[in-house]
Amino acid sequence: MRALPYSSWFFGLWLCASPVNAFELNSLEWPPYTGAALPEQGQLSSLLRDALAQQDIPLRIRF
Repeated sequence: MRALPYSSWFFGLWLCASPVNAFELNSLEWPPYTGAALPEQGQLSSLLRDALAQQDIPLRIRF
């Protein structure tokens, strides 16, 4: 039973070590947090885009 938590931990490390070309997100229209017609696609989208930009990772959001 202890193998499952350890395997999850190693999988998480593998994901963190993998290079990321872009971050893709599927979202619903939830104004003012997210939305295709909102400025900068919403407050949450803007916050996430700024955080990823610090690591030079572009954000793509599909609504």
